[in-house]
Amino acid sequence: YINKNRLSIRSIHADICKPKFNDNKKYDFIYLQGIIQHVKNPFEAIENLSKATNINGVLWFYNYQAGAVNHIYIEAFREILSNNIDQSILSNYLMLAGFSAKNVDSILDNYGCTYRHLIKNKSYKNHLQKCGFTEFYSKDMINQSNGLDLRVTTNACITGHKKKTNIISFLKTPTIKHIDHFNSKNYILEQQKFIDEVSHIKNKINYELKKITLSNYDLISICLPLFRGYLFNKTIQPFEETKINILNSFKSSLYLLQNKC
Repeated sequence: YINKNRLSIRSIHADICKPKFNDNKKYDFIYLQGIIQHVKNPFEAIENLSKATNINGVLWFYNYQAGAVNHIYIEAFREILSNNIDQSILSNYLMLAGFSAKNVDSILDNYGCTYRHLIKNKSYKNHLQKCGFTEFYSKDMINQSNGLDLRVTTNACITGHKKKTNIISFLKTPTIKHIDHFNSKNYILEQQKFIDEVSHIKNKINYELKKITLSNYDLISICLPLFRGYLFNKTIQPFEETKINILNSFKSSLYLLQNKC
């Protein structure tokens, strides 16, 4: 297609958090798919992308959505494993444990990234507006004003934004406020007791981990129930069943730890 239409494609490896990352070039369309939550500072990235977008240009914006069930599993195994596990070791172990290549890739995608920001949708939207964008499209975005809601929240959401004005010169970059998925106060009232139960088990796991030194293989073994919970969580099942599965996954990880795997 490129040859037939004599198109010129230029690939740049750049950090969108750095000013002038694109040599001050302007674009009519920016496709930001699965990127913003993995950069060092999402708000700085949005500012730089705004400066790189022409008036009436379009920004396709995909972000992880705080309050989804999968994020509870992922945040937990990232915390247990810290960032000390070699990814090739983790990959080989999971393959030997019977996980498919696709499932291993999904786990590594969430474990191997340096940054994994979980920020409220409103924070993104407000900063995009201050950077001159107007939202014209939205899919799967949940209103989080009353708290996170595990029952209805999807793992990610998509919005489309059109650049209407240039970024204001006195714009202040917001502080990144990462949402703690184990703080019950961040959830709607009817889910707070459940989150307290999950948090209590996770805290026991962390307490036990501080008392002993385990190998990388032992740490991975402890996380196996969490990996399975993350991979095989079904959004279409009754919510009460989802809660039982979450609790059982965390209890199983605690059991493996207390019995040294």
